[in-house]
Amino acid sequence: FRAPLCDWRLHGLGWFSGSAVYRNTVALDKREGRYFLDLGQVNFSAEVWVNGRFADVRLWKPYRAEITELLRNGENEITVVVANSAAVERRHMLVDEGMALGWNRYWNEDNIDREGENLVSGLAGPVDIIRLTEEKI
Repeated sequence: FRAPLCDWRLHGLGWFSGSAVYRNTVALDKREGRYFLDLGQVNFSAEVWVNGRFADVRLWKPYRAEITELLRNGENEITVVVANSAAVERRHMLVDEGMALGWNRYWNEDNIDREGENLVSGLAGPVDIIRLTEEKI
C-alpha cells in the first residue's frame, strides 16, 4: 500500500520490530556527475537497491548512498529496506512476559522508556536524489 514517510507508530505498527520495504520509480535524465540517494531521517538502518542491484547499507547518519553506476536514463526503481530497533519489540513484549518474569523494572521502566528515540521506527525522509558535479570556477 502507499503510505507517507513517517514513524511506523502512525500506521498502527508501534509494536512491530523488523523491516519494511519502500519502493518507488523515478524518471531521470542522467547527466554528468555523481548521484547520491539521500534518505534524510532513518530509524535505524537502511539497505539501498537501485534497479534491482544492491547499492549500499547505511547504519547511521548520513543516510546517503552513491548510486551513480546503478542509474540509467529514463525510469529507475529505487528500493529501500528499513529495519528498526529490537527495543520496539522488547518494549511491547516485556509488558506482559517481562512483568511475569520480573524484568519490567530494568527493561521497561529504566532503559527503554528513558531512551524513547529507540522506539521511533521507519523512513521519515525527506528522500532526494542529489547530483554533484565537479565544475571549476
